[in-house]
Amino acid sequence: MTTISIILHLSFTFFLYLPPLTCASYNITALFAFGDSTMDAGNNNHFNTLLRSDHLPYGRDLPQHVPKGRFSNGKLSTDYLANILGLKELLPAYLNPNITDHDILTGVTFGSGGSGLDNLTTPVTGVLDLAKQFELFEEVLKRLRKLVGKEKAENVMNNALFVISSGTNDMMYNAYGLPTRVLQFGSVQRYQDFLLQNLLSFIQKLYGGGARRIMVAGLLEIGPGCNKLDITCLDASKYLFWDAVHLSQSGYCFLAQNATQTVLPYVTT
Repeated sequence: MTTISIILHLSFTFFLYLPPLTCASYNITALFAFGDSTMDAGNNNHFNTLLRSDHLPYGRDLPQHVPKGRFSNGKLSTDYLANILGLKELLPAYLNPNITDHDILTGVTFGSGGSGLDNLTTPVTGVLDLAKQFELFEEVLKRLRKLVGKEKAENVMNNALFVISSGTNDMMYNAYGLPTRVLQFGSVQRYQDFLLQNLLSFIQKLYGGGARRIMVAGLLEIGPGCNKLDITCLDASKYLFWDAVHLSQSGYCFLAQNATQTVLPYVTT
């Protein structure tokens, strides 16, 4: 029986203190991302929601300096991972109408800013919950089988890297904002246990779809995002955070490089 490789990243320091392993080649066929704004490369551009970043100052340091829908001044950690793994320069949003067959073969992101592990979170934000993201993933599975056949599609999935980042919005909206879930479950800890169970169920669904290499990330901070009128620093490369929620491009680069050295070997060996 094939074993599933899961690294549960509960905090930023988890990446920092894992012992480094040496691995020359990871043999990753594709990269698929799920979750919230830390994984969203523009999916929310297609929804009538306030949680969009297809406007300045977001994206100002991307190639061509055009905001594409990433909640940062530039690239996300998944963009860097895709590049490090030799797959592509940027991991595109699945809902981008310009998605190609090559994009499908090498991976896309289904992440949606404002999403969470609790199905009560997305009605507040009007974005893709994890159930809908999984439905879109199933579309990709069907498209892959049509493109390369069932056997090769299964190989792509078995050797792809799956990244999930979610949970902060659940806490922000349902625990600290309007504590409906905390009142329902009796404590923050019990609500967190509920979220972790939902996460496990989602991982099991991915496993059923062929995923074997799975990384789970936690968010790092809660606060307001940016709008067009905000004054931003001239050199964002000197800072870890871009806004009060999301990392800067430099922060995401550091995360990706550190994960490549310390986490990937655990899920690929």
